[in-house]
Amino acid sequence: MDIINMIYELSEQVPYSTFVECCEGVAPAAMSAEQAEATLKRLHEATLIRTVDTCGVCGERRYNRYCVECGTRG
Repeated sequence: MDIINMIYELSEQVPYSTFVECCEGVAPAAMSAEQAEATLKRLHEATLIRTVDTCGVCGERRYNRYCVECGTRG
């Protein structure tokens, strides 16, 4: 499996906003080899530190202090 596919596979385990942060705004297909390796490392770390709790605004589950329902962070 190539590194780009590994990035997309890990991206399914984190919220979209975390994926964008890890990619630093660059699409994986447009990354250099060094960028892709660094992104893969950040995504892997993000999956390890994932915390799940309840949003104080809408009451839904949130991940890493980000609510996927209402978009609040904190």
